[in-house]
Amino acid sequence: MSNTAFAGAQKALEAAGLCTLPRSWQRLRGGRVNQVWRISTPDGALVLKRYGPLQGTGLFPNRPADEAAALAAMAPRGLAPTALGQSLDPARPWLIYRYEPQTGPLLPEDAGRVLAKLHRSPPWPGLPQDGSTRWRSDPRAVQKLTGFGLSRAALATLRAGLRMADASPRQLCPLHGDPVPGNLLATEKGALLIDWQCPLLGDPIWDLAIYLSPGMQLRYGQRPLSRSAQRQFLQAYNAPKIARRYQQQASPLHGRIALHLLGQGRPARAALRAEIALINRLAR
Repeated sequence: MSNTAFAGAQKALEAAGLCTLPRSWQRLRGGRVNQVWRISTPDGALVLKRYGPLQGTGLFPNRPADEAAALAAMAPRGLAPTALGQSLDPARPWLIYRYEPQTGPLLPEDAGRVLAKLHRSPPWPGLPQDGSTRWRSDPRAVQKLTGFGLSRAALATLRAGLRMADASPRQLCPLHGDPVPGNLLATEKGALLIDWQCPLLGDPIWDLAIYLSPGMQLRYGQRPLSRSAQRQFLQAYNAPKIARRYQQQASPLHGRIALHLLGQGRPARAALRAEIALINRLAR
């Protein structure tokens, strides 16, 4: 860490009432927009998160205030780490929370159970409503997917599905908004969700689609889930009606993920092709 970053981290610790000098820190992998460090202190290990560009992307906004509110609401339920301090200064927002050691990879059934618990929780004050405008897709952008292997049949199915999904009623509940492999941890306290910067009150099938997405799995260094693992996840989620709605709307859901990956450029090409392969299978 640079001297400037060191001084900024020390000021953040002091502002949070943690005035002891950090013994060491380690940059944590996984964050694509924000910088995250594990800080060792005499009071235990902490995580310091310094936010990058606050606009985020269309599907995945980057909102420090929403993350602070989510941790305050979800940590008592065992779904999020405990926040110790934060600054919402737009010039340099940051968050400090208690570090939870991982005990191993999170199994699909554990992911299903933790998302089910979240989706059955009451919404907290200030949770952004639905965000359905995030899901609207430019028809010209959809056409671009054919250049990466989207079949004609899948294109027709996807366009029809996007129109229906925009008009379909939504069952609203708290969503994490980004339950990718790097944001789901297995800890001694059980499964835990981190990186809550884009929560919303929306349809639970969106969280299911993000977790089940082969492209998002690849983007976070994991193999796409096998069909067996997908079944284990949905069985542990234990909401057959929601699972059926996900399956009925899988094409537009994964189409929106594909459009997000398209916007990520060359580094996301393998993930994009995996997502398109899924959409092609859904159209058969």
